[in-house]
Amino acid sequence: MTNLLIPTDCSVNSVKNVEQVLKSLSGRKVNIVLFHAFSLPTSSIDLITGASKHPYHEVMNENFRQACKQLKDRFPQNIQKINFKYMLGDTLAVFRNFADANDIDMIYVPENYSYTKIHDRSLNPLSFFNKSGIPFYKTPVFENFSREVVEETVEAEHSYEAQPELATLPIGK
Repeated sequence: MTNLLIPTDCSVNSVKNVEQVLKSLSGRKVNIVLFHAFSLPTSSIDLITGASKHPYHEVMNENFRQACKQLKDRFPQNIQKINFKYMLGDTLAVFRNFADANDIDMIYVPENYSYTKIHDRSLNPLSFFNKSGIPFYKTPVFENFSREVVEETVEAEHSYEAQPELATLPIGK
């Protein structure tokens, strides 16, 4: 099973962009992680009291959830599981930990992807993607995608000290 990370701005349009990759799967099953990165809070009061709300509370909406469910219903032969996951942190080490913890095999960015800042603390994930060492594609790749690439990526050893804060919000069935 291929675990595929795709950036999202939690809009219905970003879910429609996922169709690009799904149409090129030719029956291959994947787990999709719709991803957004946020920086850590910088206010000393927020850090001490933990008073600030997690940013995903402000960006998740019912239209996005429904669009994800509809996508899973339309492509049951391809989507094993679809989730929205966010990362708190702005370093490559935190992203590598996130990717390792979620067994990400490849990153796919739709051809028409344009980073959209949806929260004060939103981060552009492209710099993480480019430096992560995980296969990263901007075009449909599954026609020429071989299982060896995934196996090499999964077998690569990663040792990172910092652990990112992770959250999974189930979207599908």
